[in-house]
Amino acid sequence: MNDKLKDGSCKACNDTGTCFHHMFPDDSEYFNNKKQQLTYIKGENVCKQGAFAPYVMYIYEGLIKVYLESGNGKNLNLRILRCGEFVSFQSVLNQQVYNYSAMALSDARVCLIDKEGLKKMLKDNIEVAWRVISDNCKSESNLYEIAKYMTKNLQYL
Repeated sequence: MNDKLKDGSCKACNDTGTCFHHMFPDDSEYFNNKKQQLTYIKGENVCKQGAFAPYVMYIYEGLIKVYLESGNGKNLNLRILRCGEFVSFQSVLNQQVYNYSAMALSDARVCLIDKEGLKKMLKDNIEVAWRVISDNCKSESNLYEIAKYMTKNLQYL
């Protein structure tokens, strides 16, 4: 476990160079009051496709697998998320349910962040907003590549 992250505060996360690296000291204090950190053990569900999405989840430590559940018992793995990435970021934009499921691939610590608190911080701090947007654009590009690959290879089945 990263010693710098052991205290679970937003200040520790801010110091490690994550997307919150540019957070102002007042933002760190505000944010500490707008989040709850939970620990998930390997194999535990972090969120369930179709369930209500009351929070944005931020991976503080560990690995999380994101996947789509099909009706026939098969899953489509979308990607593996690591420390410094968001699970369910689209819930910030009023997405009411999770579009996918997520499971801890290792023991993980995840911050459940109040959506309104995150919106306020993104509006008030352009550097943090830019970093979050940039990271999410990379994720979208990766998902596009997966979809393109799947579509191309489905024709051979």
